[in-house]
Amino acid sequence: MLLPEAGGGAVIDLQIHDMDFVLQLLGKPQSIQAVGRLHKGAVNAVYNRLVYSKGIPVWTEASFLMPESYPFRMFFKIEIEKAILEMDCWRSKGERLKVFPQKGQSYFPVLPKNDAYREEIDYFAKRLLDGEKFSNVPLEESILALKLCLASEKSCLSYETVIID
Repeated sequence: MLLPEAGGGAVIDLQIHDMDFVLQLLGKPQSIQAVGRLHKGAVNAVYNRLVYSKGIPVWTEASFLMPESYPFRMFFKIEIEKAILEMDCWRSKGERLKVFPQKGQSYFPVLPKNDAYREEIDYFAKRLLDGEKFSNVPLEESILALKLCLASEKSCLSYETVIID
């Protein structure tokens, strides 16, 4: 949403999913530096550099300001010790995740056929109906993802690095 009163702009509305994903993979970063673009009273395009121990950086990007002709894209690249993992939703199903090992040929690992978004929605609906706790997504993790988004917004507006406590 472009309206800050409706959700906080891309800095919160859109990138909270990226922050949650990064937290699941790497935990809490030490700091965040962000630049962004204010549009209609909110940060609606944001580019972050999250810094982890030993200076390891992670970059994220979220924007509501792409032209209508630009399709939705979810992409990540993870450089690990013995390989690079790359996921790109623009590739056909079955080829979205690609592994580039240090040695040998790149390959597409076989992944479960289930639809993760459908499972997420089903899980949410079941928890609402049965009243049980959301154990797959503890409230503390959601709060931390929101704190990272707010730190990103603060960094955008202040042009300073924000230390994550």
